[in-house]
Amino acid sequence: MNLLRSYHQIFAITIIALTITSCTSEKINSETLYKKHSTHNFSFAEKDSSSQLLLLAQEQCQQGNFTQGLSHLENYLAEHTNAPYALLAKGVVLVRQGEHRKAKTMFKILIESGSGYEDEALWETAMVYLKQGFPQAGIYNLQQVSPEFNRYKEAQELMKKLRVLLNEKN
Repeated sequence: MNLLRSYHQIFAITIIALTITSCTSEKINSETLYKKHSTHNFSFAEKDSSSQLLLLAQEQCQQGNFTQGLSHLENYLAEHTNAPYALLAKGVVLVRQGEHRKAKTMFKILIESGSGYEDEALWETAMVYLKQGFPQAGIYNLQQVSPEFNRYKEAQELMKKLRVLLNEKN
């Protein structure tokens, strides 16, 4: 009986160890890295809290209603064409809608404009490339963020993971 109990205990320990190993050795790929690092809370209305359009856009985006949110953002941008926070938000919404080319265009405008949102736009461009499965392009964008960027450390860690991913492919 004790021998049977010992086998059961060894079996249980083995199952637990295998479960822990499989959970901790999750396969790194562009999609999992995108899901982990592409977080946006859509709290951009604070930049112009007097705007009902921005408040509505923020509310719709936070609820996952990206089509409605985008409509409100576009109406806001019609009146405030140089609002970089709204352009950034529009780009992020376009990514969520699968409009990667349009999103990258929004981010490129911000990167080239000297708006003060260059680092955010570089980060979001990198996220688009991750979503599309192009880690090398993601690294290229992340390398350009400034050390003052609030996600700089995260960008450095993400680049390490992307380099590992690229090495695994080769």
